[in-house]
Amino acid sequence: MIRITLAAGVTGGFREPEPSLQVALVIKKDKSVKLTSHVKVNKNYVSTQSVPDFSSLEVSAFASDVISIFKNLPTESPPGSSDIYGFDISINIDSPDLRWENRPNSGCVASESSVKPSESQKQQFKAVADKLILFAQNYATVSVDA
Repeated sequence: MIRITLAAGVTGGFREPEPSLQVALVIKKDKSVKLTSHVKVNKNYVSTQSVPDFSSLEVSAFASDVISIFKNLPTESPPGSSDIYGFDISINIDSPDLRWENRPNSGCVASESSVKPSESQKQQFKAVADKLILFAQNYATVSVDA
């Protein structure tokens, strides 16, 4: 199974952040795909998901590309220290080939990361985030009752 999640609006301050967007892409062993999206609207989340048994070669190929790209992208050190990519976005990848997570500061205690990505790495991160959000907008269209 491959699980890729994204949360936007994750940098904290005096209190824990409340992400403005959460997206999850799950590809099961049988190649079925599930996309979910939670968008914050007026202090409440509007949740949508892909249709049951959704399958997309485009999305599966994207997941493979993400894993290849993120194998070469750094994470902050120490974990949770700062938003090294500068986009206020957290991405988590859990797959047989890769476990990767960036966790920007989520509370009032922040520190400087000893790791800094290059501009090229920042753009790769942003391109993946943008495409994951686009997939959610295009495929996670079925309302979920809260």
